[in-house]
Amino acid sequence: MKKLNLRLLIVCWCLLSVFSMSAQEKLSVKAMHEDIDYYFNAIKEMHPHPYAKYTESQLDSVKLQLYKDCSQPMNLPDFAYHLLKIEKFTDGHTCIVSNQFLFNYSLKESEDLFPHINITNNNLILNGNILNSINGISSTTILKHLDSMVSWEQTSKYRERMMSSYMTPLLRKIININSPYLCSIKNINTKTVKDSIVPSVNSKDWKNGIIKDDHHYAIMDSTFSKMIQLRFFL
Repeated sequence: MKKLNLRLLIVCWCLLSVFSMSAQEKLSVKAMHEDIDYYFNAIKEMHPHPYAKYTESQLDSVKLQLYKDCSQPMNLPDFAYHLLKIEKFTDGHTCIVSNQFLFNYSLKESEDLFPHINITNNNLILNGNILNSINGISSTTILKHLDSMVSWEQTSKYRERMMSSYMTPLLRKIININSPYLCSIKNINTKTVKDSIVPSVNSKDWKNGIIKDDHHYAIMDSTFSKMIQLRFFL
């Protein structure tokens, strides 16, 4: 029961954040640090087993790093990304649901995006082949970012699906990789490696790639989009 209450509490908190401001308004450092405090205090006070995998000192270190990452005013999608980076350190029942969609929603009207990819066995897969790097950024670096954004407790398949959905906004918003996309690609059959330009896509085609892979995401994203639209027209 405590675990369910925590989940409901965090969801209510994130929904209030969504309705109280637009995605482009700047959050103050004070406001972000207060939210960070609230989140970690809620876990400590209400979660029955907050240190099932990571110790209290490890979570305290994560919190301090989050303070440092949020030391300048930023908009809500960018703050959502930093909060997503702590998902790995919580169990599958403890999350801020809207962050997943706020981060992706930040590309709603974007063009020239990197197409949706699949992640399998720690490899970035595009059209059946392995991406070694994108514009000089190694797949290892990209995967390290993505790994931190999904709970350790989730199944490997679920983690791979969620990481895949985050990759394109990560490239654009955080790593600052833009079109043209020069990629080092390893042919999965011949094992040969060559450089190639990967054609960009618009936001609709990118999102359709996610929905094709994950029907659950399609339902949740549709609900969240209606929430955002309602906020913008209030």
